[in-house]
Amino acid sequence: MENRVNYKDFNESMAKFQGNYEPPKKDKKVDFTTNKGQRIKYDYSDLESVQKAIRLTASKYGLSWNTLFESEKIKIENYGKEIPALLITPIVVINHSSGVEKSFKGIPLFATSLDPQSIGSVKTYAERYALSGAFGIASDEDDDGQIAKNSSSNQENDKEKTSNENNAENEFYKNKAEFQKRLTAVANKTGKKYKELEDYVISESNKNLKKDYKNVNSQNISKAIGYVKVLENAANKKAEANEQQSMMQGNTTNPVDWGK
Repeated sequence: MENRVNYKDFNESMAKFQGNYEPPKKDKKVDFTTNKGQRIKYDYSDLESVQKAIRLTASKYGLSWNTLFESEKIKIENYGKEIPALLITPIVVINHSSGVEKSFKGIPLFATSLDPQSIGSVKTYAERYALSGAFGIASDEDDDGQIAKNSSSNQENDKEKTSNENNAENEFYKNKAEFQKRLTAVANKTGKKYKELEDYVISESNKNLKKDYKNVNSQNISKAIGYVKVLENAANKKAEANEQQSMMQGNTTNPVDWGK
């Protein structure tokens, strides 16, 4: 009987929360051009904004939460090759002051780069959507979204925006994988350290964009790939020059029959 009453209190608190929370603001912007020339531009609420919006109202009704992550090492196909990846599943546990708690499992996402920064980015993205789903919240519409006022139009706009955001995120991770693959090849060809080359590319991108980014992100990925291509061309030309010089000295690894 007590357990049933507790669940009743939990459900009542959730209903009050969903009727009174202030939607998080879309205070972050994404604007970049894909490799295919398509411009991706949208506003969104980051994890901090979503957490703040929930916390302000949830505490009034005895609600709190914590987020856990399940992870599984898997292999996926990338550019025709099988590579290791980490499948990450967020789990939001909503707690009520009565002692009741409920768990909500979010959408699994995978990280193809296994460095801590990349894994952290995927976790942040996964937690943002899991939290929004668990508490049943939506972000404020941006200026474009205010045009549509009727219910059916709003639903279609929400679906389209969600789809665009997912596509943009997927496009970024795809571009980042290309960036890492190309830069690794340059590092191997030139004998330079990957981090040294990455810092150089980010620095040059910052000069062009007049920004001070510390890493590759959706704002600078296109410029970064462009500078990597410049490094590729320089590395290839240097390799060709070295090969020609080696041939002139008769030290090429591809012997030529000089008619001796």
